[in-house]
Amino acid sequence: MEEKLSRFIELTKREVSLDDVCEELEITKLEALGLKKQAKEAGYNIVSEQKNGELIVYNQGEMNNSKEENFEFKSDENNEFKFLAISNTLLGSKSQQLSILKDIYKKAKEEGITKIFVCGNLSAGTYSLKNAYHDTNFISDKENQIDYIIENYPKEEGITTYFVTDKKEEGKISVGKRVSEARSDMVYLGSSSADIKVDNVKMKIISSPIQQTYTVSYRPQQFAKSFRSEDKPDILLLGGLNQLDHITYREVNVLSIPSLAATTKEMEDKRRSNTIGAMAVKVTTDKSGKIDKDKGVIFTSIPYYVTDKDDYKRNAEPIIMTSSSSVINNDDEIGKAEAERYFNLMKHNKSVEEFKSKHHMSDAEFSGILELCNMYGKTIDITLNKDGVPVFKKGIPKGVSVNKPDITSNYIVENEFLIVSDTHLCNNHQQLHLLNDLYKEAYDRGIDTVFHVGDIVDGFYPNRKPYPPQQFLYDFNDQADYVINMYPYVNGITTYYITGNHDMTHYRNGGASIDHWIGKDRKDMIHLGQDLGQIEFDNVKYRLDHPGDGSADSLSYKIQKRLEIINSGDKPNIYLCGHYHKGYYMLYRNVHAFTCPALCATTSFEHQKGLNNYLGGFFITVYSDKKTGNVEYLAVEEKLYGKNDIWDEPGKDKNKVKQLVIR
Repeated sequence: MEEKLSRFIELTKREVSLDDVCEELEITKLEALGLKKQAKEAGYNIVSEQKNGELIVYNQGEMNNSKEENFEFKSDENNEFKFLAISNTLLGSKSQQLSILKDIYKKAKEEGITKIFVCGNLSAGTYSLKNAYHDTNFISDKENQIDYIIENYPKEEGITTYFVTDKKEEGKISVGKRVSEARSDMVYLGSSSADIKVDNVKMKIISSPIQQTYTVSYRPQQFAKSFRSEDKPDILLLGGLNQLDHITYREVNVLSIPSLAATTKEMEDKRRSNTIGAMAVKVTTDKSGKIDKDKGVIFTSIPYYVTDKDDYKRNAEPIIMTSSSSVINNDDEIGKAEAERYFNLMKHNKSVEEFKSKHHMSDAEFSGILELCNMYGKTIDITLNKDGVPVFKKGIPKGVSVNKPDITSNYIVENEFLIVSDTHLCNNHQQLHLLNDLYKEAYDRGIDTVFHVGDIVDGFYPNRKPYPPQQFLYDFNDQADYVINMYPYVNGITTYYITGNHDMTHYRNGGASIDHWIGKDRKDMIHLGQDLGQIEFDNVKYRLDHPGDGSADSLSYKIQKRLEIINSGDKPNIYLCGHYHKGYYMLYRNVHAFTCPALCATTSFEHQKGLNNYLGGFFITVYSDKKTGNVEYLAVEEKLYGKNDIWDEPGKDKNKVKQLVIR
């Protein structure tokens, strides 16, 4: 039998009918199928399909393509490692978006990113003739898909593409190996997954073999908790799920990488959502080569809201850029496009010299760019900032006024915010020293706006009488005075806040409104509403929400349900959710949604209920279209605190911390 098995494996190295196998080996069809089963059990990927009325079998090789490779990288002189992550380009499919893919590479070039990781599904893969989705590809066979990728995948001088493939892209003909052999700028990391080391930071790429679930965070959480402690990566890039989200779970930074293809017929039929975009990531390491505790992992979400269903029909010439300095064509439209591009790159209040240096631009070239912008009505002023440094001046400066004059110029405007929530002041487990730390950092960064998403104080629940007592102040007047006298005061920073269910207890108990009391003495703190508040900055709509229900194991579930009840015309651009004491980000229904960590250590109530408690805040930088309010980029830095930062000895925070005052 072993001899026949060996001959069967040899015969099926090419496509062969089952009848021919039976004739060659002088066995019955059932015996042949038995050999097929044995071969699969021995680790060979034996595939069968119907062709022209015959059953065809062929051997795609040993199932060892998923063997993980190890690749090592070093951070730069600033101990930073920057890269861009994409997934599911599906080249060869009628749903491919080669124009978006090219745009992503242009943006990487402009930002000085030299490494791009593709987290699976570079090609569309193939379907049999009888498969319902065969016609959804405009290139139906693997050989031609490989040739198409080699010829048309973006090629940028100085950028290297590192990629893993999905299992369906491998086999007898390996997409990864063939593309990598033909394109020196494309490095094949392996099938399904790869391990990467940046200094001493462990990073893992996985092309998910399992599909997404309704709850967006379920699969990322599932992957993170599947690792043994000794095997956990520091960063996990998860492709194949067609979603954009981030969690820190079991000390693993999990980034779900979105798709770069339009929704396919198969996605529609199987009711799979599809988020399109990319993620730019910066990892800063410390002296030991591990993730720097203070600077950590910063990611920028780059969403695309509109796709082109005819993208695959367009002439797909490879994009090759050899210089960061563009040559201006005499054609008016091209000149206009260049003016628009450089105008968007010249950020308000950013250094002129840094801009010229970043884009390797001489003084003469810079003058030409200013003239070009001026030709198309894109006026740029240059002025000196408070330190005497020349900076760009565009429109009116950023402020905190909700009702700004309408500016019709269509350009990218930048706003940076700090997000905090659930401080539960007057609870013995409060972490006022961590709140001060975040406000001090906001001041150092030049941030002038903070959002607080509810439960400023711990309130008082008469029906909850834990022992030992959880609060050092109970009375409404005492808690209100504590906020007025102890909440950070930083000149130039305005805190916009909503009140939550704990704040509301004082109203239920005696009709007293803590926001009214705070508003009398703290003009730097502006109340937006009870449980819900909305505000706009530069036409970007922000919604602050503090629910009152229980938590869920899946970090995305509660905010997905809350986003789904909002009518399309009423959706915010950015949604901030308090109450759940979790740290999570996702792009859902084209809304950038956050669940915000707390700034109070685990209480006895949370311990009794078995609730997980995240401590920290978010620093976010929003790059939006000034005219429409569309978020073009969103840089997210989650700052989480660990056990060494927490003062969990009851009363320690109250006794040792003073109010942060910066005038």
